[in-house]
Amino acid sequence: MKTKTIELYTFEELPEDIQEDVLDKYRDINVEVEWWDYDGKTGFNSTEIKKYRLDMEYSDDLLDYKKIYFDCGQGWYIQFVDAEFKHDETARKFLGVPKSLWDQVEWTINDQPHRETSTRLEYESGYARDYRDFTPKQKAILDRAVERFSDKMEEALKGLRETYEYLCTDDAVKDTIIINEYTFTIGGKMDNG
Repeated sequence: MKTKTIELYTFEELPEDIQEDVLDKYRDINVEVEWWDYDGKTGFNSTEIKKYRLDMEYSDDLLDYKKIYFDCGQGWYIQFVDAEFKHDETARKFLGVPKSLWDQVEWTINDQPHRETSTRLEYESGYARDYRDFTPKQKAILDRAVERFSDKMEEALKGLRETYEYLCTDDAVKDTIIINEYTFTIGGKMDNG
């Protein structure tokens, strides 16, 4: 039986040019797992909480959902599957719909399960038996609500893109390697042992 000894080095012990190679080779180390699974994708910042007079207790997320699909590259869409408003009063205030009108509306959060388009908000009259058209003023309020919802989806997608881009930076990759105490051969190959 032969024994082979291999010298292993921490990231900091590698020569600078090998460190650069390691960073390039393991650029996706932080995004190979479900890095997008965090709370707050549709949450509210302090400015929004104040502006829309939201209750802090219910401002962590606009939506509850089962799954998320997105493409922050060329496709540029985000879908929250089986989404519903997490807290109706928070949604109503954020969307800028008066309570009297909110109660007349049937809201649908359309998630397009076949992707390629973002989750969107749709509405119709809540009077199923006695269908009534909305007045022009009501329709304008509801259309603004749909636009505000769309902006929130765009914001969520932008946040995912920024997170992805950060996780692929030299600093983030280096931090992951150092924190996890990965070791390498002098040529920059990660030790799997």
